Amino acid sequence: MVALLGRNGAGKSTLFLHFNGINIPKSGEVYIDGEKLEYDKESLFNARQKIGIVFQNPDNQLFAPTVEEDVAFGPMNLGLPIEEVEQRVKDSLEKVGMAGFEKKSPHHLSGGQKKRVAIAGILAMKPELMILDEPTSGLDPKGASHILKLLYELNKEGMTIVQMAAQEKPEDYKTLSVRVSGWNARFVTLDDAWQRMVLEREYKAGLCTLVLIRAIPDKERAASTFQFDSDEA
Repeated sequence: MVALLGRNGAGKSTLFLHFNGINIPKSGEVYIDGEKLEYDKESLFNARQKIGIVFQNPDNQLFAPTVEEDVAFGPMNLGLPIEEVEQRVKDSLEKVGMAGFEKKSPHHLSGGQKKRVAIAGILAMKPELMILDEPTSGLDPKGASHILKLLYELNKEGMTIVQMAAQEKPEDYKTLSVRVSGWNARFVTLDDAWQRMVLEREYKAGLCTLVLIRAIPDKERAASTFQFDSDEA
């Protein structure tokens, strides 16, 4: 599991949107499993099967009239048989603890339930890597705990997880590191020059699979080279 840390405005969400081609970099390249990401329809389709993104606000991701239709949307677009789609929906909802909510409207659910349904929609695609933009944002402590436990379980089962967390105070980095250090996490801080220097050395030595080479000041967005190895959990 990889944790991407940085203050508001550092460019974390912008970076995330480059990972499966939602954003196209003005310079630099994205590599997935050693292959350069291209931006034609077929290449993007393949990339988005490997890498699923869960947005910070689940309302930006949930749109169907019912939970089961929302979770089924991705597998349906893969052209899978209806029996396979139904099984994936069932398995994904059970995995996130939302079995029994199939006929509910997503927009009538609590914040934590919406997050779970959004995660289920990505799980139904069976990606190799899941990226989450502030997965506990806006949740109460109990809801946040449920989401973090779910991510921990998915990671233990072999799924690579990348999550972003905004930390406003330097001491918050230490707090978060302690909290998730048992998850075999790597930490990337976008706005700390010393940390970037260390990460660049680790990246060149082959010890780090995700690194932002530079962060541009004045809230400009970074453009650099990112490397994913989806078998790294």
